[in-house]
Amino acid sequence: MKKTMRIISLILMLLVFTTMIGCQNKNGSTIQQKDIRESVWTQLSKSEQNEMVGTWNDGKIEKSIAKKDSNTFTLDDKSLDGKEVYLITFKSKNESTIGNVRKLVDIKSGKIVGSAFRN
Repeated sequence: MKKTMRIISLILMLLVFTTMIGCQNKNGSTIQQKDIRESVWTQLSKSEQNEMVGTWNDGKIEKSIAKKDSNTFTLDDKSLDGKEVYLITFKSKNESTIGNVRKLVDIKSGKIVGSAFRN
């Protein structure tokens, strides 16, 4: 009976340990994933946020290749030239005149690294 309880306890401890290891990133810190749209929204200026139709939840996420010599984007972080980034689009109240707000975002850090030109 005691031997069976020990085996069950050992199995439970292994399961708990395995689960904890699976929820950590390479640096050992627990991963806390936040929606990238919310992260970008908080980096926008208040005037940009007030210009939006809806909230961060309404943003559209795409992947794009960052190019420093682009006719459509300014790339603030030149180290990302030629690399894949997120392109987050928020619908603007001024869509018909100057277009929507579109931001290039580093996939790893979640930081805004560029913007689309607006008409």
